[in-house]
Amino acid sequence: MRFEPGATVTLFTLGGLLNDLEELLGPKVDVVEDSPRMRADFREEVERDIRRVA
Repeated sequence: MRFEPGATVTLFTLGGLLNDLEELLGPKVDVVEDSPRMRADFREEVERDIRRVA
């Protein structure tokens, strides 16, 4: 997930997004912010599981 520069993203923001996506899509989802600080091994795992919706 990428957010607009300067956007205020809190745990409440992410929790609400998670609930909305699960309600709309059906299955359980994970919300992960795309960050350059993400560990390489975790990034690889996320990229293997990614499903684009839009």
